[in-house]
Amino acid sequence: SPEGGLGLDLELAMLLRFVACLLLAAPSLAQTTAPAPASPPAPERRSIVLVTIEALRPDWTGRGGWTRPPTPRLDALGREGVTFARTVTPMPAAAAAHLSLFTGLDPRAHGADDLASPKGWTSREGARAAAELLAAELYRTAAILSHKGLGRASGVSSGFAYVDAPESGSSDAAAVAARAVKWIEVTSRAS
Repeated sequence: SPEGGLGLDLELAMLLRFVACLLLAAPSLAQTTAPAPASPPAPERRSIVLVTIEALRPDWTGRGGWTRPPTPRLDALGREGVTFARTVTPMPAAAAAHLSLFTGLDPRAHGADDLASPKGWTSREGARAAAELLAAELYRTAAILSHKGLGRASGVSSGFAYVDAPESGSSDAAAVAARAVKWIEVTSRAS
């Protein structure tokens, strides 16, 4: 269960499994026989930032109990956001695990069930990726990836409007964070 204050929309909770999303409520319909009262201001739209880290034990972070906290920024993100005490991966492979996270589907259903040659996933009727659902709610979506194996060919970035993945190999955390900050700065100026 989440250790945070956000409410979970059931459909998205099932789809994302580990990601909490706050959706804006639809405004109420005004009655036609009497003047409508002034509408309350719309709730603030929250940003959603999902950070996935392969093979990081939670007890090796300051928030998880490590006595020499090497992760002050990650700990701050955990304090201010939503964290989960226990999570399980459906398959010990990054592409398959991410596809399950973003689609709510088991690896056999999305096709990345073979470690030797995972197949890419594309959305289809009745199964949409989280980025597609968020885009339908007018969120700007981006996937800033550290490894080429999570790029477009894998299907992990399906539905994201912007994808930034290395063409070969992988990038270190500092390079990925710098690319993410750059995207946030550019899109913030554009709005």
